[in-house]
Amino acid sequence: MFITDSKPILVIGVGGCGCSTLQALKKKHDFAEIRFLAINTDLRSLRGNVADDTIQIGQSLTNNLGAGANPDVGRLAAIESEAEISKAIEQASIIFMTAGMGGGTGTGAISEVARIAQNHNIPVIALVTKPFSFEGMKKARFAEDGINALQQYCNALVVLPNDRLSKVLGGKVRLIDAFKISNQLLLDTLSGLSFMLSVTGLINIDISDFKTVIHTQGFASVGMAKAKNASDIETAINRLLDNPLVENIDISSAKGAIINIVSQHELALDTYHLIGNIIQQRISAEANLIVGLTIDPTIKNAIEVFLLTTGIAFNPKPILQVCG
Repeated sequence: MFITDSKPILVIGVGGCGCSTLQALKKKHDFAEIRFLAINTDLRSLRGNVADDTIQIGQSLTNNLGAGANPDVGRLAAIESEAEISKAIEQASIIFMTAGMGGGTGTGAISEVARIAQNHNIPVIALVTKPFSFEGMKKARFAEDGINALQQYCNALVVLPNDRLSKVLGGKVRLIDAFKISNQLLLDTLSGLSFMLSVTGLINIDISDFKTVIHTQGFASVGMAKAKNASDIETAINRLLDNPLVENIDISSAKGAIINIVSQHELALDTYHLIGNIIQQRISAEANLIVGLTIDPTIKNAIEVFLLTTGIAFNPKPILQVCG
């Protein structure tokens, strides 16, 4: 039972890539407190999608087809279907959105969906991918413009450059496995958020705390540190803070952070302090830091730490760089 708020968390996949990510997440984990919404121009791609709800946007504009890799078509399609989108999202407490930037529908429509959510005063966290550099300058410019437009309407933005998948995982890794790594970040985020907001802990974090921390717009860093035993937690947290898959941002400028610690057993005081100190040393002393703690014997690891840092300043220069 979702005890903190009668309104659900809504996860929206926009465009082909976003809807595929949604499909993978929904099949892997059934979140009782979360609803999934797939938004796309391509009617065929929406058929069979396991999301709770689907919206085909821009029917008259695209004639049931895709956006033809044109972000302007994606944007206009979302505007055409604004009333339907507005109705579908108006009851959400928080919205997570995901899309692959550089194409047509996701790139053009995601900022419009975020704008509609902002009109309803619903906090928005967006997680998007940037294209591989070999996909060309045109796609790179589309992605850059789409991300810059999205910044205006979301509270927190996480950017995953696909090029980093190759650098971190190596060129021999299967493409499908590489994309699973990106999906896992969103899955961990949703799992951590769902648990944090639906379970009463020893030290509780509720939806009001969450909204306070993401009130300031900016880039974000989000994820889960998992340790098989207490002695490994420092390494796990530092690995999370230095996540090589996320856009290069300086978390020391973060204006807010949520740390939710889940432990299999009663947590030693020195371990609790260690977790807080590691993170506090990496962010501003002025940041609004909220810490939660829950004991849950059913988790797979000895300790799991959900971390969200927000309010990291948007870079005034283009944030997408293409390697030549």
